[in-house]
Amino acid sequence: MTKEEIRGQSLGLRNQMTQEDVDQKSEAILKRLEDLDVFQSAQSILFYVSVNNEVQTIPFIKKYLKEKKIYLPRLISDNQFEAVFCDDYSALKKNKFGILEPENTSIQKKISLDLILIPGVAFDQQGNRIGMGKGYYDRFLVAHKNSRKMALAYEKQILDQLPKDLYDEPVDMIVTEQRIVDCQGHRF
Repeated sequence: MTKEEIRGQSLGLRNQMTQEDVDQKSEAILKRLEDLDVFQSAQSILFYVSVNNEVQTIPFIKKYLKEKKIYLPRLISDNQFEAVFCDDYSALKKNKFGILEPENTSIQKKISLDLILIPGVAFDQQGNRIGMGKGYYDRFLVAHKNSRKMALAYEKQILDQLPKDLYDEPVDMIVTEQRIVDCQGHRF
């Protein structure tokens, strides 16, 4: 199957989930994340703001806003985002895709992120991912090679193998409601 076919199929499965199912599975995923040493020791974390039936990160962002340095993506062009520090969730505004992001427009100096949490539509056990097709995260991850990269996903989003292009950036680990997949042999 092509990336587009996999994206369509996986989005269809995710969109069929009930809100109760999304909430229960998200809670289990975030509990697993919270128990990981790599999360507990991380001081600066890039979260994504969940939309639709993605693993629900918003309660988690709010919970850790004062305990860790939380960064969120903010679009800066049609194919790029930057990580912007967030200390006030209520100040977020919707971007052109309807995703909440910091309105802060001050230029960010190069930041060091301990952990990057990444959304996606489909993943494989080697850490390859299919997102929404714009390449935002792939471009961002190239500039943050030393950061731990972790995907939050439902078990049904994990496939045996995905097609991979040269520019695709894999994740180190995938956290689902059922398990933790160590994709790169880091032993978190």
